[in-house]
Amino acid sequence: MSLFRPTPLLQCLLLIGLLAVWPAQARTPAKAAKPAKAQDDARLQKEIEQQLRTTTVNTVMDYPGEPDTYRSDARPDTLEIVFMTRDGKSEVRPDGEVLFLAADVSEADQQTLIARAFKLRAQRALAAAAAAQH
Repeated sequence: MSLFRPTPLLQCLLLIGLLAVWPAQARTPAKAAKPAKAQDDARLQKEIEQQLRTTTVNTVMDYPGEPDTYRSDARPDTLEIVFMTRDGKSEVRPDGEVLFLAADVSEADQQTLIARAFKLRAQRALAAAAAAQH
């Protein structure tokens, strides 16, 4: 198992690539009949963009184990992308801090899972901010 820390340029390219494939409807609030939902969507999108700018992406190459045995760095400001040596199911941990990519995962699925990880991170940050206000 090797730990690879991408350069700031590589991180920037990863994020630019993610923004390029991020669904347009997720970036622009829908013109919905429910203004509160549109406001929530706009807040979520703004937080996702903040997470994209501030999150450090660490990659772990050739991880031979199972996702449930992987010990993350437990730092909320990092996203760990773990490339596994086995084929099978790719997944994101519920906190959005670790993304496991199976050896046979497609590029489209990788992008979907990365977007999901950032959405989970943003939802967690918004929930923490709301709890701190009460």
